[in-house]
Amino acid sequence: MIITKYFNLKDWDRYEAGSFKIGTLEEYRKSEQEVARMSDTDEGIAQRGFGEGNAYIKHMVLPGNNVIENCTFIDCGTIVKVDTVFNEFVFCASKGGYDQGHHIKMVEGELLEDGLEYNGNEDLNCYAEIELSRFLKGLRFWGFGSEKVLSKLSPQQYIIAKPVSYEPRLLKKELKAESIVDDGLTEEMYFSTIFNKPIKFSTEREFRIVLSALAPRLPSSGVSALYPQSSKLRKSILRMGRL
Repeated sequence: MIITKYFNLKDWDRYEAGSFKIGTLEEYRKSEQEVARMSDTDEGIAQRGFGEGNAYIKHMVLPGNNVIENCTFIDCGTIVKVDTVFNEFVFCASKGGYDQGHHIKMVEGELLEDGLEYNGNEDLNCYAEIELSRFLKGLRFWGFGSEKVLSKLSPQQYIIAKPVSYEPRLLKKELKAESIVDDGLTEEMYFSTIFNKPIKFSTEREFRIVLSALAPRLPSSGVSALYPQSSKLRKSILRMGRL
C-alpha cells in the first residue's frame, strides 16, 4: 500500500535524510486554532453527548459541579456534552499514490456537497510517495533503539495504522441522571477521536499512523514531537516532487 505525504519545501532536506515528524494531537489542535484555514480544533478531544429530543430533568449534577433542576428540553438535539482532552503521537498522510489533481485540492481547497468547503493549505507545495509497509518497518526498527520510546508493548501493539473515517466524533449516549460522569478515556473514545474526522475534511483522504511511544501511558501536555530518522525510513520513500 502507498500513502502520500504533502509537505512544505523547507522540509525537503529532512525527508531526503529519512527524517519524519511525528506530531501530537495537542500541537495540531493549537496550530489549527491559530491558523484560520485549518479548522479541526477538536483534535484530541473525545466528546460524549447525552440525550436527544425531549427530556425532563428534575435534578442533575454535571461535571464541574454545575446543577440542572426542573428543566424540560424539547427538540433541542444533544443536551449535555462532556469533553475529555488527551494527547497522542500521530503521523498524517493521504491514502494512495501521488495524484496531482488531489495535490491541487489540498493546496487550493475544494467546495464539497451541502455547501461545505475544504480550506486548502498553500504551504503543502511538495510531496513524498511512501511505501507503507517499509515505513512501518522503519518505524519499528527505530523504536527498538530510541530512548524516546518507553512503551513496554511490542511495536505491533504501539504502532497503529489505519485510514480515517469521516463521521462525527461525538459518541451519543442515553440521558440518565447517573450517566453524566467524566469516567475518563475509554478505548472506544480513544479510537473514535483519533480516527474519525468531520466530513468537511474528507478531501484529505487521510491515513493516520499512531505511535503510542509511551503506551499504555499517554503523552502529557506540552510534550515535543518525535523525529525518527534512519536509512530504512528513507528507503520507504518511493519518490519526491513539487507541485
